[in-house]
Amino acid sequence: MKKFIILLGTLLLAVTLNAQVYVGGNLGLSFSRDVSTPTMSIESRNYFSVAPEVGYSFNKYFTLGTNVQYQWNKGNTHSFSVSPFARCTFAQWAHFGLFIDALFEYRTYSVSQIGSRHNTWQAGMAPGFKIPITPKCGLTTRIAFLGWKKVGDEVVFFPSVNFINSATVGFYYNL
Repeated sequence: MKKFIILLGTLLLAVTLNAQVYVGGNLGLSFSRDVSTPTMSIESRNYFSVAPEVGYSFNKYFTLGTNVQYQWNKGNTHSFSVSPFARCTFAQWAHFGLFIDALFEYRTYSVSQIGSRHNTWQAGMAPGFKIPITPKCGLTTRIAFLGWKKVGDEVVFFPSVNFINSATVGFYYNL
């Protein structure tokens, strides 16, 4: 048993030698219009969001993290969400990198005009890119989402492209 604990401790130490905690977050801004398809109708609104983020980079290719977001929507709708994700960076150059996030988001929002509260979720993949500013910090953005989203009482396949009607820029700093 003692040998197993020493082996486990050595393995954990070896895995974490190159790992580091990072902090960051993003600011988001959207100008969008109503979206209607045969299966759903979503009234999109202009919004501003703030989302602090914390994560753990195992190496330069794999990161686990989560962000907590508060969003102010035009029309007295406000939301709060928690979104854990696993990020895989599949291409990294000196001044540019490409990644894909596997994420799950739980969101609760309230409409203050009618006093109602709703919960929703989405799960899927979100590709994006990052731009290192220094070896310890940089900028990130997700450019699309492909996955499932709960809309009303049904779960629908929901592809979206973020850069068409919204802009979200994230910042990270490795501690």
